[in-house]
Amino acid sequence: MQLPSRWPTLPGRSLDRSSRPSIRLSGEPVTEQILDRVETVEVGSVQMPVLPGTDLVVTKLLTLRDHYADFGSALPMVRALREQVDWAEVRRRTGHSPFAEAFLLLADRLGLTGQATTR
Repeated sequence: MQLPSRWPTLPGRSLDRSSRPSIRLSGEPVTEQILDRVETVEVGSVQMPVLPGTDLVVTKLLTLRDHYADFGSALPMVRALREQVDWAEVRRRTGHSPFAEAFLLLADRLGLTGQATTR
């Protein structure tokens, strides 16, 4: 795997690319493309890098597993971000997860994704 050039290093240490830690978000490797999508947002007078809504939703949905399928923690986030999310991209990137599929069905029926479903 090719690590991004902006890979974090430990303060005071120089790590070559092969010895840097492997950083993943919900099983997906952090790539140069993910780092390119980060936006800088001022939070309480501090500039912070923030992932866009689509990446946040994908990351949250990929944490859902058979031992942790708490839709209640994901719903408030999706409600807050729903207009900032590319739902087609979320479906594409989470298509392998039955838990994400179930959550998206619920979100569709609640009217959070703009996708109408019939019962």
